[in-house]
Order: sequence, then C-alpha cells, then structure tokens
Amino acid sequence: MRTARARSAPVGLPNRDTEEFTCRLYEGVEYTAYWDEEARRRTDALERAIVGGLLPSGGQRLLDVGCGFGRLSQAYADRFRQTVMLDGSMSMLRQARDNTSGRHIYIAADVMRMPLRAGVADAALFVRVFHHLEDSGGCLAELRRVLSEGGRLVLSYANKRSAVRLAKWAARSASHPYHPRHPQPMPVGHGSTFYYHHPSFVASALEGARFRPLPGNDAGLPDAVPGFLGPLGRPTGAGLALAGILGRAHASFWVYTGADARGGTPMPRCESTTDLLQCPSCGHEVVAETDGYACRPCGRFYPIVDGIADFRLPEGPAGDGGAEPS
Repeated sequence: MRTARARSAPVGLPNRDTEEFTCRLYEGVEYTAYWDEEARRRTDALERAIVGGLLPSGGQRLLDVGCGFGRLSQAYADRFRQTVMLDGSMSMLRQARDNTSGRHIYIAADVMRMPLRAGVADAALFVRVFHHLEDSGGCLAELRRVLSEGGRLVLSYANKRSAVRLAKWAARSASHPYHPRHPQPMPVGHGSTFYYHHPSFVASALEGARFRPLPGNDAGLPDAVPGFLGPLGRPTGAGLALAGILGRAHASFWVYTGADARGGTPMPRCESTTDLLQCPSCGHEVVAETDGYACRPCGRFYPIVDGIADFRLPEGPAGDGGAEPS
C-alpha cells in the first residue's frame, strides 16, 4: 500500500500529500520538532500517563510498534524483561536507540508484515499509528498474531465522532461523525493517510481480530489542548480524571483503549533475539550471521545497520528500498 512521498525532509510532521510507502512515512522527518512546544510537552506527559495506566504492570516482552523516536519509552521503562522497538523509519529508530541508551531490540519493519514469530509478546503498544493505515482489520490481525494468549494491546485512534468532528459536520466540512462504517479519510488538503475511526468500528474490528476490549477503560485526549488546561491538562489527578471522562464519552479527538487477546499461541521459549524472528516474506525462521539475518528458504538477507535490524521489504519495483534476495 502506497501513501505519501515527501519531496523534502519535513519538520514536525510528514508531508502526506505526495506518494510514499506507509511504513516509511516518517523517514527523515524531524518528528521531535512537533513535540518541542510547551503545549505539546504537556500533552506528551499526559499521554504517557494514560498509556502507562492501560499497560499491564509487568511482563516478559513488550512490542512498541510505531515507536518513533522512543517518546513513550518512559511509560513502560523497567516494567518488562525485554522490549522490542519497531518502526518503518530508520531515522526514527536511530533516535529511539540513542534516547533509550541502546537497551532494547530495534527493528525496522512494516506493521503489516512484522518479522516476529507468533505469540512472542505479552503486550503491544500501538499509539498514533492506527490512523495512518487503510487496512484496519489486517493490522489488528497482525498485532494479534504476535501477541501471546491473554496479551494486552494498547491502541490509540483518531475519533470520528469527537466533539470537534461533530462541530465540523454541523458546519458541513466533515463526513457524518456517527456513521460507524469504515472511516472516511480526512478532507482533501489534509492528506490521504490520516483516517478517523468510529468507536463502534474500532470495537467491532478488535472483536473480529480476536481481541476482548476492556470495558470502561477508554481514555481521551484533545491533542494539544492539555497545554492550555492548567491542572486539567496535567498527568495526575484532575487531568487523568478528565481523560477518563472524555474517553468513556468518546468526545475527544484521540481515544486510547486497551484489549486483551482471546485464545491463541502460548509464548514460545526464546533464548536469543534470533528466536523471536521470522522472515516477513515467507514466514520461515531466520539464521543469525555476522552482519544480519538470512532466510535460507527464500534467499533474503536482512542487514543490521547501526544496531537496527532492517526487515523492510520492497513494496514496488526492485530498487524501491528494502532488502533484496541474496
């Protein structure tokens, strides 16, 4: 699936109005600049508190899918024995590696084809990523595959029926906010890779992917607004209470929800990083080599670059990027 190719390295957010692959949307983007404002720093703190409250208190292995530059790592620091940070952007992963002192496993990959064995994690974080993906059911199925039985997914989505969307619909500048069908893209001019989701659609999609949504635990965040709310925008007390109210009412722009995997694969025994991995192209096991991982059945080689395993696959004609068969 193609999305926008930035003509130059944008500062803050990617340029979504031109062509590129979804998993590489943030390649070369100075995403830290987006958060380098006082209002957004407070939003960031409140978001980390929300995420920390939805994640389990501990476990064997966490996947931070779409980890970016490691912004949310403080929300799960020291809770899990092992953390895998996965993103489609090598530039983001280099920053994540530096921001987390290289303590974790860093993998460049597409969320639709993660190079991970079934059931290798007991928790997965998927924040500010879901709204970029057209195939909602496919990405949830892939997240479900890599979670072990009872594993926790923490997901955020851009809310189609938020108060802001309702106001825009009243002004006839947005699609109907109460229609739960597959989300409509943002209007022309905002790009083609930002999708709003109706809460009922998300609940149904989670059920369809064999997740059990956690009732009454949704939290809401009106994006940059917490920076202007004083005590109501802080990551304690009144701020978290307001987030709970906004989430349960589905009135906020961003909604954070938790869901547990139903049934599935017990967590396999993994003695090394290689034991976690599989070829994203053919699904077979990979073999560790000096400078990367090799898949014998399909002949592909996935290099390790700057401590990051690059498992991205070409999504177009040869030369578009990703590892080629050796």
